[in-house]
Amino acid sequence: MSEKFKFLEIVIILTRSCNKKECSYCQVKKDYKVNKLENNLYQLIEFLKNSPVKSVRFLGGEPLLKYKKIKQIIKNLPDKNFIINTNGLLLTKAKSDFFKKYNIKIILSHDGQEPDLKINRYYTDKQIAVINENLINLENYQKQTQINLTVSPQTIDNLYNNLAYIYKLGFKKINILPVFYQNWPQSQLRLLKLELSKILVNLNKFKQLELINLKSFSYLPLFKNSLLIDCDGNIFFSTAVIEKFFHQYRKEFIKANMMILSEKKKNYSELNFKEIEDYNKKIDKLIINEFSHTVITSTEKVNRIFENFINKYLKINKANL
Repeated sequence: MSEKFKFLEIVIILTRSCNKKECSYCQVKKDYKVNKLENNLYQLIEFLKNSPVKSVRFLGGEPLLKYKKIKQIIKNLPDKNFIINTNGLLLTKAKSDFFKKYNIKIILSHDGQEPDLKINRYYTDKQIAVINENLINLENYQKQTQINLTVSPQTIDNLYNNLAYIYKLGFKKINILPVFYQNWPQSQLRLLKLELSKILVNLNKFKQLELINLKSFSYLPLFKNSLLIDCDGNIFFSTAVIEKFFHQYRKEFIKANMMILSEKKKNYSELNFKEIEDYNKKIDKLIINEFSHTVITSTEKVNRIFENFINKYLKINKANL
């Protein structure tokens, strides 16, 4: 009997749209405006009910554009563990209070201090004020909130200071998320090493830090093996499906349709390892074809630097126990 691969998470894409100007490093194909999934919400809820997978994540675009639909899903599925990824601009106090009531994990994408929010995210002063207010709204919900601290070649020189800034705000669950599939010049790779070394040297200043990188390191940078239900209702086995480069190939990777499976009361929860390995190999091949050798090499170097950082971090933590 072949060993089975079990999905640990279902990713829901209710919309690819976003509520702000596109961030320079965002690769999501946002102009794919199909709303079949949200128009078949009952079937989606039934599909999730029938699935043994407990973790359900809302991804986008900006999921909070579909907040009313999200509320409906959460209220109908009390036995699921929900996660929502957001840029935080729509995360009002009312929404934060609702997520707190239902114990929803929030993953908020952030670039750190004010100047860096303007470099890749193009935030206006007004948007920065909104973000700051919404972070205050999370003051009593920080244990359930993770900050994805995005790091790019343009902001790498401020990584340590941005981490310290987020930590000082009271957020202890932090995932340092480098921008992958973009060229990192040698000078910026050196800065990346220096900034990560600075974090290691000063770990005594971050005694309550819960570094999410330790749990989420992946051999396929950025893309994870999740059961993903796109906004058109089609099912895929990777989050790569929402990327711009992937769109022209997506039909080759469709595994099923949620609406059809829901009607038949069927669901995907596991498959054999060979099938997921073959799926990943096909994605790897696409990545190699779509991105230049320089970008692929750069991504591999960034990944190795982070792998080395994580190993050193673990050794220091072990020595301090």
